[in-house]
Formats: sequence, C-alpha cells, structure tokens
Amino acid sequence: MVLIKVNKFGYMNVGDVTLASKKSKAKAFIKFYSGVKWALFKNNFYEEAIKGEFPNEHYLNKSSVPIYRAYKDGKKICSLFSRETEAGFKFIVSIQNKTNKKTMKKYVQYYYISSGFDKNYNIIMPTQITRNTKANHGW
Repeated sequence: MVLIKVNKFGYMNVGDVTLASKKSKAKAFIKFYSGVKWALFKNNFYEEAIKGEFPNEHYLNKSSVPIYRAYKDGKKICSLFSRETEAGFKFIVSIQNKTNKKTMKKYVQYYYISSGFDKNYNIIMPTQITRNTKANHGW
C-alpha cells in the first residue's frame, strides 16, 4: 500500500522515479502508483541545443528544448523540460496532452520532479514524481 501525501505547495506524490541499470539505454524509469511505467531517455543534443541561438529552426527558446523523452511500450508519451524559477528553484516538468474520453475535451497534465537530480538535470538518485492537486496549470 502506498501512502499518498500532499505537500505544503499542494502537490501530491503519484509515482516513483528510479535509476535505470547501466546496461539499459534508458536513464531512468517512472512507475506511477496506478501501475503505468515510463522509460526516460536523455536528449543527446540537449547541451548543444541550449548553447545555440534562439529562435532557430527547431526551438523558439531554451525552455522548449526537452531534456528527456518519456516512452511507454515503445511509444513516445511526452517530453520533459528543465525549469528554474526566479528564486532559483530547479525542477523537471512533464507536459502531457490528454483527452477526456467522455467529453472529448483536451487538457494538459503536468507532472513534476523536484529533487533527485544534479545541477545539469541528470537524475542521480531515486525520488518521487508529483502533480498539482488544486489546478491543472503550468509553472
């Protein structure tokens, strides 16, 4: 049994982030408490893209360059982006487009990784993935 906790900022833990083995091509895995599992792959061109000029033919700005890509059963689910607040708080955000199957309305689900990575956003230790409980809005 997993105890779901809501932190003081209104985010609840929805899964665990674990490191991949050295034999795996994936950098990490996200296992949601619902049983869904994603594999995270590092964008090999991230450092090169960040050093370039913006806008360019691929990206409008630095924040649109994905640091990881998430896959489930061999299909790309979403991209994960590095973010830093004005106060210097760093986090990784997953932006996933979804559709309500009953109403067919589209919405965006945000998932956050706020710890367990180094200054270059390399995941270096197991941590949790969270999402906002109050509203489904961005950072």
